[in-house]
This record gives sequence, structure tokens and C-alpha cells, in this order.
Amino acid sequence: MYLLVFYLSLNSFLITSLFGRYLGYAGSNIITTSLTFISNIVSFIVFYEVVLNESYCEVNLFKWINTELLDVSFKLSFDSLTSLMLIVVNTISLCAHFYSISYMHGDPHQPRFMSYLSLFTWFMIVLITSSNFIQLFLGWEGVGICSFLLINFWFTRLQANKSAVKAMVTNKISDICLTVAMFLLFSQFKTLDFSLLFTSITRTNDLYYNIDIICFLIMLGAVGKSAQIILHVWLPDAMEGPTPVSSLIHAATMVTAGIFLVIRCSYIFEHSSTVLLIIIFFGSLTAFFSSITGFFQNDIKKVVAYSTCSQLGYMFFINGYSFYSISFFHLFNHAFFKALLFLAAGSLIHSINNEQDVRNMGGFVKLFPLQYMSILIGSLSLAGFPFTTGFYSKDTIIESSYNMPSSYFNLQVNFIHGLYWILVVSILFTSLYSLRVILLTFIEKFKGKIYTLRNIHHIDIFIMIPLALLCILSITIGFITKELLVGLGTPVWDSSIMNTQYIFDYEFYHPIYKSIPLIVSVYSSLVITIFYGMFYKTRQLMTLSQIIQSIITFLNQKWFFDKLYNDFISRTIYNSADFYYLRLFDKGILEFFGPYGITILSNKVITLLIKLQSGLVYHFIGLILNCICYLIVGYVVAVYI
Repeated sequence: MYLLVFYLSLNSFLITSLFGRYLGYAGSNIITTSLTFISNIVSFIVFYEVVLNESYCEVNLFKWINTELLDVSFKLSFDSLTSLMLIVVNTISLCAHFYSISYMHGDPHQPRFMSYLSLFTWFMIVLITSSNFIQLFLGWEGVGICSFLLINFWFTRLQANKSAVKAMVTNKISDICLTVAMFLLFSQFKTLDFSLLFTSITRTNDLYYNIDIICFLIMLGAVGKSAQIILHVWLPDAMEGPTPVSSLIHAATMVTAGIFLVIRCSYIFEHSSTVLLIIIFFGSLTAFFSSITGFFQNDIKKVVAYSTCSQLGYMFFINGYSFYSISFFHLFNHAFFKALLFLAAGSLIHSINNEQDVRNMGGFVKLFPLQYMSILIGSLSLAGFPFTTGFYSKDTIIESSYNMPSSYFNLQVNFIHGLYWILVVSILFTSLYSLRVILLTFIEKFKGKIYTLRNIHHIDIFIMIPLALLCILSITIGFITKELLVGLGTPVWDSSIMNTQYIFDYEFYHPIYKSIPLIVSVYSSLVITIFYGMFYKTRQLMTLSQIIQSIITFLNQKWFFDKLYNDFISRTIYNSADFYYLRLFDKGILEFFGPYGITILSNKVITLLIKLQSGLVYHFIGLILNCICYLIVGYVVAVYI
């Protein structure tokens, strides 16, 4: 039964990719969706056996690599962390497959698209069921390849080509870091198997100095894949792919792979407090930067994309405090309401002639009531509105960050509280841009061009069912799983992750700080409503001072990260390569020692030898005497010196 989870998605890809042209649209849709549905059902059975009944399963498929000390088997490991991730991956993948039946209808390459979705799902399953680093790296690289194929699915679009290449190149940085970390781990512990590796690290008191380097490299791998600040630039541009791709990449697969890697390697990170502190900085800055940037975006899909970066920042941040279960709790909840937001936004864009600018929308609340309810529920959950899914996990992160003991990392209490306020500001902007999208898209009057409303059409059952299912999960799943995943003394995690428990001093934990995230998320909604009611309708934003307009432009252009990379990094590398390789090496050294250079050198040597063959006796005698002198000098130097 456990092998079904592994083989069904693979068979779905093989059948559809090899025989898609014979199966047609209907056959490809039926096979991929039905096999994904069966895989999802099996995932829930695995969850029942492994998590609820507290069991463990490991399936050894075959010997993979066996050379000297490196002995790697292709094994599937089903522990609590894997079982919960399987539910996330297969449920979101099923929604994406079902949604694509209608969304991609009429596309001549729909069978290829469905096969790519199945391959994407299979590589993610390989990643989360891996029992060693090499198998994990296979899935890690696989989801990167599939993201390139899916973002660039409409390959005739230049912007899709650029975005796919950008995603691939950016993630290669993190891939290289993870590869080097694997080499260092093997050189130190002589194994890459998770169980042996974690046991060795836990029982070894004298760890070598490079454990910090290993943790730092693994962290950089997660930073690139999970789009943390500095390497986040690929994620907003990944919106050039079809909407089901966006939901699958942002909600359940690629971006969560980095967070999953950190959680899986919790036994390693607990031996490097320095890297955990760096993780705290990366997570808090990403949450702060992305939430502010998202407020000033006008593309509805990019607003949701930056909200993904922000939520990943929360997950990354709390890992630095060693609360891995809370991080996974937010990952689990985030998958459902983020998939809901993307699928709802995609269905809205699909219905109004592919218009994505929220400034050209308005008044759609009566035209598209299901999309309105879906985006409203997803946005409320994203903002942490009470009793929605995001409320339980996000508030837990904020409270835990404020209540950390000052002895942790030897940090000052004011510094810990400062990080708390950074996250509170992030919550504020998250609430603002969530409600801004709803106001501009559904509540205000229509302000776009008339062609937007031409050929307007409503969604069918294949889009309604995933949206309705995700709406229910976005409201209920957080309440259902909060005691199971982060409850006091929960036995779910067992040895899946490092269980670190800190005793908090609740005596000095004022109740107001527990309520601040709730107050901010609720009252900021009122503020943004008043703001747009007073200023936006009268277009007073256009009359602001030049300084404020410059700030808005700076934030709208994503803090000019792309320009910075293009002007200072990409061009520097290009100019250096042009000078050192093309001019100095290629046209200099290679041409000199190449066929052309050798020809010139040979001609000069031959010309010199021809001059020596003059036929005169005294030339030959002089040459002989010179050679005898050189031999004598060489002999004296070799013997006496």
C-alpha cells in the first residue's frame, strides 16, 4: 500500500507523456486525475497508520550506490513528518489536476501539461519520502526541473522564457550549496543516511569545526528554494506559468521544500546556534520585506506571490527558535489557503479576458460570487483573522517569538521583543494588502476597459469543486490539527524532528501582547477601508509629494532587487567573462598556443635554423665550441653547486 503513493504519480506521468497523443484530452485528464485521487486516498490511510497509530514504515526498494564507504539504498521512509507532508502534497496536487481540466481546456498541449503536473508531484514525493540526502537531492533537483518546464509551459512567450531561466539560475545557487554540504557531511560522518547521520551527530560530543559551515550551507539551500530574501527574486516572476502551476509551486511543493529540509535536518541545526540565529534574521527580514512589497503590487497574482514569501518568512523565522513543530503547523495550514487564493485568482483572471491588474477591476462581487467568497476566506486566513486556519498557526508563531527566554542565544530581551514587533508590522501590511485586493477587485466600481468584460464566462464544476473544498479546509483545518501538531505533550512527532521544549516565564507575559496580533489584523481592516473610502476614490494619491511618490515607486519596483542584480552582479560577471575569457584567454593564450600561434612560432624557428645552415666551416666550428662550453658549464654547476 505504501508503494502506491510512490508509483501512482510516476505511472501517471509515464502513461500520459508516452501515450498522450493517443489518449487525447479526455483520456489524459481521466488517468492523471484518477491516479492522483487514489494516491491522495492512500496518503490519508498512511496518515491514519503512521500518525494516529504511532507506527513507522520503511521500504527498501533496491541498492542504488555502493562504492567504497558510500553505500546508499533507495528507501522510502514513512514517519510522521513524511505522512503529514504526503497529505499536503497529494491534496493540493489533486485540486490542481482537477482544476486544470477546465482551466487548460482548449490548449493543444494539455496532455503534456497534465503529465508535467504528475511528474512534479512524483518528484516531491521522492523528496519527502527520502531516507538519505542523495535521494532527497534527486527530488530536490526534480522539482527544480519541473518548475522550469511548467513556468515555461507557454514557451512562445518571451517573459515565460525569462522567468523560467531566472528561477533555474537562482535555484542553482542553493543547489550548489546543498551539494557542498552533502560532501562535508559524508567526509565527516561517512554516511548520508538520515537515521545514521542524526544518531551520530546526537551521540558525538566532539563535533568538528565545520558543523557550522555545514548548517550554513544547508540553510542557504533552503533560502534559495523557499525564496527567502536575497534569493527571493525568482518567485514573483514564476507567475508567468499557468495558475495551477502557481498553486502547486507556492502552496505544496517547491517553496515548502526548503522549510521541509530545515525541519528534517533539525538534529543537525541544533548543534549550531550561530546558524539558527542567522535563520531568525533571514525569516524576520523576509516576512517584513515581502509584506510591505506586496501592498504596493498591482498584479493580483504577484500580490499573492509576495504573500507566499512573507508566510515562508514566518516558517523560517520560528525554525531559528527551534520550534520546528510550529513551523510545520504553519506550513500545513498555509498550503490550503494559499492554494485557494491562487486558484480563485486564476479563475477570476480566466473569466475576464486574462486581466490581472487590480486597478482595472471592480464590481465583481455579483458577477463572481464564488471567487469573491474564496478570495475573502483565503485573505482572512492569510491575515490571521480569528477562527480561520491561519489564525491558529500565525498567532502561535508570534506568541512564541515574544515569549522566548532571554538566555536563548544570549540575546537581550529588547532584541527578542524587537523581532516580535517586526512580525507585528508584517501582520499589519498583510491585512492591508489582503483587504486592498478585495476592495479593488470586488467592492469598488468597475474602472477597467470595456474589452475586459467581453466574452466573460463563469466557471464550471471542475473549478467549483476545488475552490469549495479548499474554502472548507481554509476555515477548519487549523482548528482540527492544532492540538495534534503543536499540543502540549503531543506524541505525533516522536523522533521525526528534534523535540526542543523551553519553559516560558508566563508571569511576565502580559496578556496584551497575546492580543496585539489579533488587534492589528482586525483594526487594520477598518483602517484600509477608511483609507480607500476617503482617498482612493478621489485620486488624492496622485497629488502626493514627490518624495512619497518616489517611495511608492521604490516599493512597487520590489526595492530594485532585480535592477541591482542586473546592473551590479550580472553585468559585472558578463564584463569579467568578456575580458578574462574571451579577450585574454580565448583570443590571447589559446590563439597563441593554438594552430595559428604554433604556425608563427614554427616559421620563426625554421627561419633561424635555415640561417645556421650557411655551408661555411667557421660557422660550424663556432657552433661546436659553443655547445662544448655550455656542456662544461652545466657539468660544473651540477657537480659543485
